[in-house]
Amino acid sequence: MEKTIEQQIYFDDLDGLIKAMTAETKKGKILVAQIAPAVRFSIGECFGEKAGIDNTKKTISLLKELGFDYVFDTPLGADLIVVDGVKNFLKMDLKHFEKFPVFTSCCIGWRRFAQKNYFYKKHLSKEVSPNMALGLTAKTFFANKIKKKAEQIVVVGIMPCTLKKYETLYEFKKGIKYVDYVVTTKELGAWAKKENIDFKTLKGHEFDYLHESSKEGLMFGASGGVTEAFLTALADKLGEKKEILFFRNNKRIKRQKVKIGDLELNVASVYGFGALVKLHREMDRGVTYHFVEVMQCPLGCVGGPGQPEAGFFKIKRRAKELRRHASRKREHSALENKTVDEISAYLEKKKISLHLHEHKEHK
Repeated sequence: MEKTIEQQIYFDDLDGLIKAMTAETKKGKILVAQIAPAVRFSIGECFGEKAGIDNTKKTISLLKELGFDYVFDTPLGADLIVVDGVKNFLKMDLKHFEKFPVFTSCCIGWRRFAQKNYFYKKHLSKEVSPNMALGLTAKTFFANKIKKKAEQIVVVGIMPCTLKKYETLYEFKKGIKYVDYVVTTKELGAWAKKENIDFKTLKGHEFDYLHESSKEGLMFGASGGVTEAFLTALADKLGEKKEILFFRNNKRIKRQKVKIGDLELNVASVYGFGALVKLHREMDRGVTYHFVEVMQCPLGCVGGPGQPEAGFFKIKRRAKELRRHASRKREHSALENKTVDEISAYLEKKKISLHLHEHKEHK
């Protein structure tokens, strides 16, 4: 009997996930994990800790204990798509209002909804998500570094969102997926308990090779972070060093007119489809937005369905701590990230695109 899509991607089936990944290692494949920003500020809740503690290093150690060969940082993938997105945005003529707004595409729940609506689909950004961008990088750029083929690399996204499992259906070339499996924050916590690993006593470990992200790459984990990342990188590209911190508040709809160089942009960030409907009504009345960030969950990825159950207070704490820790990063703009330059040059040389529309969904 043919499997459903849900069965193919192992929805709510931790044993199936573990069995599948174990089978990959028995074939001699290299097991790579990548950690999304929101995960590190909520994983501790699975073990009785309060919300918002930065457990990045312990999460890396946990994944090493569970048998992963390498652990990478998903925000590097965010930096890659920000740089690509800014480059594409600057090719557009702001006077042609029918081309706007540009809607973000990194939230898979929103992406799948938007792809079924002509207006949204037409304006949806072409870039893949950070999860997919880093998976692609691991199987191309990194595989080349360690002299392996893409087929020998298995990428597992450690994600705050159950719907991210749908991203395992997409291929960047025939037979090779961006990301092979997705394990949610809750599933990772359950896996650690299943293996009797004491998370609280783990000493901590550093990321492996693919880890140098900017502050803005980490900001993707909370609502408004994608907008801040885009505007900061856009300003950097146009020769202005500025941080636009307006979008760090927790409102469902955040609107701001921003001037960068000669550009005057009307920008918005929303979470929840109710907020999107309100914003769309403004567009129906003739308001032009140039860039709109859409997240499906409360305060973005920090409130994702793969996270430990939490009320809004805990979710706000996760967002607050994520933003605070992000500000400590040395590189503020994705354009300051030299690792991105190196990866982008490699992808361009190999004619590998970060645009989803050029690749088919795996059936």
